[in-house]
Amino acid sequence: MNHAKTPSPRIAIALLALLALSLAACQSTSPQATEAELRAEYARASAEWTARFQGQYEYNVRHIMVRTQAQAEAALARVRAGQSFGAVANAVSLDEGSNRKGGELGWNFGVYFVPEFAAAMEALGPAGMTDPPVHTPFGWHVIEVTQRRTAMLPSFEQSRPSLEKLLRDRKTRR
Repeated sequence: MNHAKTPSPRIAIALLALLALSLAACQSTSPQATEAELRAEYARASAEWTARFQGQYEYNVRHIMVRTQAQAEAALARVRAGQSFGAVANAVSLDEGSNRKGGELGWNFGVYFVPEFAAAMEALGPAGMTDPPVHTPFGWHVIEVTQRRTAMLPSFEQSRPSLEKLLRDRKTRR
């Protein structure tokens, strides 16, 4: 007969409750940023953002990435024949980060991509699809821009959650 002691359900629940309280206490004592620190970080980040992105466009972009030009042309043909871009991306794209999302990369600046991809994306203007496909060091791409907008600096209030996390993380690392 095995006489090893296992905690009763009541003891296990009590231990879990203590663990939850302990985690909550750790989170509540993590260093909080002051309003002045948040505003100073926003001012610093805003200046950096303005210097880098003011007057540029952001592109809502998606892509299908494959190994060969023939595969890219076949994917493009499927889209041109009426299959949804997302379904084709899901079926054949090698980009594991976007293929399950229909190839969606979201809103991005050209500087976030390799030069070949960025140039093709920016050449599409406010909307369009590359034809022929584009070759980059990562493979062959069918790129579609669904929208383009002038970059807008997020407001302080929109940025607050990210700023709080950034400053909290910095203080915790010290």
